[in-house]
Amino acid sequence: MSRPLRLGYKGGRSYLHGSDIFHALNEWALECQGSTAYVARLSFRQLARTSCAVSTEPPKAGLMGEGLLNVSGVEVPFWVVETGGAVQRRYAYDEEKVVAPLILDIAARQAVLPIETATPIEEIIAVTKRLNNEVAPLVDGKWLFGQLQLNGPLLRGGGDLKIVMRSLLASRFSINEIYYGNRLVGNIRFVVGHP
Repeated sequence: MSRPLRLGYKGGRSYLHGSDIFHALNEWALECQGSTAYVARLSFRQLARTSCAVSTEPPKAGLMGEGLLNVSGVEVPFWVVETGGAVQRRYAYDEEKVVAPLILDIAARQAVLPIETATPIEEIIAVTKRLNNEVAPLVDGKWLFGQLQLNGPLLRGGGDLKIVMRSLLASRFSINEIYYGNRLVGNIRFVVGHP
């Protein structure tokens, strides 16, 4: 089974943002698998510049990402493919507004967002990107969202969002833990790329 994902370009980007792909996949999971389903893992192989679809069977071409749904404790694999179709919409996005209240501790390699400023995945990506840029500024390339692993549905529940960088490899790859308050939610990995 394959289903088109409803996606648009975020801000001035010429590629589809990982947060939008995550949202579209969560929507698909809830519609097709029921209220207990959530995206437990999402991994990107490349940037998507054209329309995408999700498939429950391995694709023959166009693979740009893959992952696992958790459906009542059962892991269900999925694949995200680029279809080649034109992206039909673009919408405004102010990433600086998302991270404006951010509290950075570069020595501890962590960042705290004390109030909600966007959707949970948008906050996680924006905060992790800012932390990576502060700890390991880049001359060539950009820090990009590469992989997400979650222990449960992504629900903030009113606590602070805290991102802690646990590993930084050659200023090209980072592993960052995600916390809501003191609760470990999962981890997000960033890679250096050239969008």
